[in-house]
Amino acid sequence: MLCLDYTLKSSIKQLKILTTTTYSSILQLDSRGNMLRLKELRAKFNITQKDLAKRLQMSQQAIAKWENGTAEPSVKNLRELAVIFGISVDNLLCDSKTVKTTHFCSYGPKKNEDIEIDGFWGNLGVKIKGQKKSRWYPITQKTYEYIYIAIQNENKWINIETLNNKYLLINKTNIKKFSLVEEACDAVPDDWDLQWDAYDGNCDVAYDCLYDYLCEGTENIPERLLQGIKDVIKNNNLSDYDLEKSVCLLGVIDADGQEEYMFPNLWSQIQELFDWYEELNEQNVSSIIVEADEGDFFFNSNEVAVIEAPINQMKNDK
Repeated sequence: MLCLDYTLKSSIKQLKILTTTTYSSILQLDSRGNMLRLKELRAKFNITQKDLAKRLQMSQQAIAKWENGTAEPSVKNLRELAVIFGISVDNLLCDSKTVKTTHFCSYGPKKNEDIEIDGFWGNLGVKIKGQKKSRWYPITQKTYEYIYIAIQNENKWINIETLNNKYLLINKTNIKKFSLVEEACDAVPDDWDLQWDAYDGNCDVAYDCLYDYLCEGTENIPERLLQGIKDVIKNNNLSDYDLEKSVCLLGVIDADGQEEYMFPNLWSQIQELFDWYEELNEQNVSSIIVEADEGDFFFNSNEVAVIEAPINQMKNDK
């Protein structure tokens, strides 16, 4: 897990270099210019201005100015705020009703509140027929509720979002076993080989910063998060290819468990596949086509088990 310090979980939703001059048009302000979303989130997570200032290593007055609209946070400030709450920068800037977080909590909206917190629930295990071990993904409470039903219904394909930067398309006919393991449960015996971010994941901001680290530079990565990235790479002996699979590459895993990763030419085309995945259930679609830098690939849809697409790429190509 990437961390700002030992008390904070990390996260990343890609913020493709927003300048401070653009914030006033997208920050959720009330009629008097107050930054309501930050105040609401602090209340939800029981964090005072003083606590938040301490974590950000700045004055309480600076937090108050953001909330009353007399000052605006920088790109780095927004990313650090997102990390503290375990959410995306979008959730700070946009008036979404449900806020997904990597923190272990699930708070429904109270009276006169609009925010519902969808927190970390546990892990989804997907054992492909041709593999001895499951692939593990961290998921939220709402994702658990959805997939619990989706596993049992008659549809062939499932579409879900994980907490480790993955959109998944899963072909149930090629899955030997699904496992739903709540956070409080013990690890599954002989089937708990997790990748570096597969336990409780990271918030979206962490993956955006990881992408910047690989491709864009470190200018807008907070210093503590940058150090966290370096520590994770060192401690897990991660190669550039390992990082690319997390934030840059589309993965297609077949029924035998064979993996292929590629750079799609247009992520919008992959987004369309995920948006219209119901057609895979309702129609006899024989091939899944991926136009990539490496060539055009036609996958037999009956032989595909799992498709993994990085959330940061999909959202930022919209």
